[in-house]
Amino acid sequence: NMLKVKWLVLAGLLIAMQSYGSEFFMKGVSWHSEVPEIHQLNELGANSVRPGIEWKKVEPVILDASLTVNAVDANLNLISNYPVDWTVVDNMVNLYVDNGFVIVPVIAHGATGNLPLINGEAATPDKLGKENYLGCIYRHARAVVRRYKDRIHYWMIEGELNEAQLTTFFGWRSGSAWSDENFLTELIATLHDAVRAEDPEAKIIITFHTDIHEGIHHDFRPGFINGAVLAGPYHWTEWLEKWEQYLDIVGIDSYSNYYAADPIYGTDLGDRVAAAKRIVQDKPVIVLETAYPTAAPDVVLPDPVAFTEEKQAQYVGDAINSAIENGASGFFYFTLQSKGMVSTYIEADLEALRTLGTAFRDGDAEALVNFLIENLAYAKDRLPAVLKKVEQGWGLLREDGSKRPGFHVLQEIFSSIPDLLPSDGTVTFELEEGWNLISLPLQLQDTSLDSALASIQGEYESVWAYNAATEQWSSYVVEAPSFQNNLNEVKPEIGYWVMMKNPSSLIIQGERSATSIP
Repeated sequence: NMLKVKWLVLAGLLIAMQSYGSEFFMKGVSWHSEVPEIHQLNELGANSVRPGIEWKKVEPVILDASLTVNAVDANLNLISNYPVDWTVVDNMVNLYVDNGFVIVPVIAHGATGNLPLINGEAATPDKLGKENYLGCIYRHARAVVRRYKDRIHYWMIEGELNEAQLTTFFGWRSGSAWSDENFLTELIATLHDAVRAEDPEAKIIITFHTDIHEGIHHDFRPGFINGAVLAGPYHWTEWLEKWEQYLDIVGIDSYSNYYAADPIYGTDLGDRVAAAKRIVQDKPVIVLETAYPTAAPDVVLPDPVAFTEEKQAQYVGDAINSAIENGASGFFYFTLQSKGMVSTYIEADLEALRTLGTAFRDGDAEALVNFLIENLAYAKDRLPAVLKKVEQGWGLLREDGSKRPGFHVLQEIFSSIPDLLPSDGTVTFELEEGWNLISLPLQLQDTSLDSALASIQGEYESVWAYNAATEQWSSYVVEAPSFQNNLNEVKPEIGYWVMMKNPSSLIIQGERSATSIP
């Protein structure tokens, strides 16, 4: 079954690459605070990282709150003379670039904790005024891109802005501006223009929070509850349609098991990738955030939060498999290391999670409204902290650095995915002793198996291929009688399992097939 799953993943990966015309598949880790070490990323098999460049780390205090976008465009010295300290970001960028990682940073994220100060308070759009917020963040974004455009070619602008209204209720953002649909679009357009002005060739990513059922948006018109709008009128797919013109790559964020451990909803990710692809058919779709929490060692959590390491491993496999099978061009797991969740829930917390989880999953706006009306004080004073408990358990590494089972699952799948397809007619596979999964992205002049594997003659024991349509295996075993072997030729873009006696280099030469990446 594992061989079958990995074959299907590789087949899906090839479909994604063919569809999008991209040679690079991003295998990465995202994070906010728990910064992974280089050796951990290397061991996982990651080739990309998604850190945040927090506005306040570059510009702790806004000195000129009167800026507008037009004022910055009229005086570009405001960018050249941006009065900031780049040391922290320089060190981060140099660390990952020097170690061979592709960086996909988040810039201009408006979460309250990321913002610089103005008169001792967070410089929110409400505090600065919308026009001046746009002007200040426009200068910031242009300055960041200008400084790092020789080393960074992908930029994620803002983050989950489609659910900005919802996050104000839980305290992650602040102010009524985040409920202004026109302002949100103007902000996305402003950040798009900032990146394009500094680097026209850069790839712009907008990431979407995808966990809120469309029924919550279409049927729920709550107005203001406790000073914050709970949900705007648009589902994430509708925001994607509105903002497609401002992006080159779609980012998907999904935490389907945020409220409950069971059932495990890893395959939701594939559905959301497929939904995005139907809208932006010619653009890549990348999973930029997903995770499943787990309990700390020796901790048993109560239902509905009975998260375990074994369930996390299943989620990881289901999530990346389904994403790739549906055409994802990259996969980032959120947070590599964490201590794990602890049991500090009271019964009111568990009941709230049951109610909210079912309401959000089913799109039951009425149940959500009733809960908030009946439990408004609880929702304001305790619920945000309860929801954040899962963040203690996202990691695939335990607090002491030891590996949870999910790490091994992701590591194995990452190892089967090539970073790049060849452009010069030659591809080299570094095969290890034991099983190796390969796919030939070239059209060979001689398709016989003996010819294709000539460079490892005597080093392999057998080759296997799986036909998904017939659910049958074909094989070539070196020491078996010829009449038992039914795998005698190789074809491009089919997955082959090769059993190696010893490590060796397989060198393949040919031409790109008509369906491979241009």
